[in-house]
Amino acid sequence: MQDLVTATGVNRASLVSCLGNTRAAIGISKCGDRHLRTLLIHGARAVVRTSRARDDAQSYWIRDLEARRGAAKIIVSVANKD
Repeated sequence: MQDLVTATGVNRASLVSCLGNTRAAIGISKCGDRHLRTLLIHGARAVVRTSRARDDAQSYWIRDLEARRGAAKIIVSVANKD
């Protein structure tokens, strides 16, 4: 999976602290293919929408995030999930 992500250029963007010992993932980077990122977001939007009627582990995770965060952040986090 990581080879596919690297080949398409849809890498996770990250911030590194000034000391270099801490990394924070901040979402999907904009270095890759714009059309592919759009397709990932549309697919994630469909997953979030259908998760309300499902009872699996991923749906519970999505609903838990939805209770704490906004809808747009959930969609990006689902698209960014490996």
